[in-house]
Amino acid sequence: MAKSTEPLFVLPYNQSVRIKAANNDHTTSDAGALLIRSVIARTGLIEFLTARLYDPRNQHRIQYSLAQLLLQWLLQLIQEWGALWTAQLHTDAAFSASTSIKRGAVEAGRTLASQPTLSRLLRLLGKADNPSHLEAAVQKLAIEHMLVRNGGRR
Repeated sequence: MAKSTEPLFVLPYNQSVRIKAANNDHTTSDAGALLIRSVIARTGLIEFLTARLYDPRNQHRIQYSLAQLLLQWLLQLIQEWGALWTAQLHTDAAFSASTSIKRGAVEAGRTLASQPTLSRLLRLLGKADNPSHLEAAVQKLAIEHMLVRNGGRR
């Protein structure tokens, strides 16, 4: 019996990523990261934070944007990989696809930020007004959750 090449479903945040039935040699333990990424995209959390957070880095010399770093860090925390542990995730296609900021085809061979890069992100998040912006993001999510639970009423 031939396997279907039709996708099982398409992700709303990046419709070029196709989820298909897996062969034994192409499995992942992080498929949930794709679903979590969809939730993060719907909340607008990354856009909210990148518009407000202080980022003193020279934008012409960086490899990973603030949005990419925040997304990778959040997904690692949510997936319980730990914020600073990336070695096992470098070969996981599902996790890599879930951390892609760009719409369209996920770049082949795309690498994740290293542990030292994520450590620098955590230091950056503690600078200037960044802690208050992180708190505002949590409040934004809490208010949106309450509105959804109450059918749009405050």
